[in-house]
Order: sequence, then C-alpha cells, then structure tokens
Amino acid sequence: MKDAEHHKTNTRKTMYGISDMTGKGIWVIFPYMNHYP
Repeated sequence: MKDAEHHKTNTRKTMYGISDMTGKGIWVIFPYMNHYP
C-alpha cells in the first residue's frame, strides 16, 4: 500500500496520498498517520 510511501514522503505528500487513496474524509487522518511509525 502507499502507507509506507506516505511515511517516507513529507506531510504534504502524505495528505495527498491519503486523500487520493480514499477520496474524502480519510484525508483528515493524515496527521494521525504521521504520529504512527
């Protein structure tokens, strides 16, 4: 999945990745993903 890529990229990329993966709503969880390893 893109999860691994998200953590490797910057927060901006994470937000875009999550937003593109789900499409809506989940993008809000992007900050939480950053906290998780």
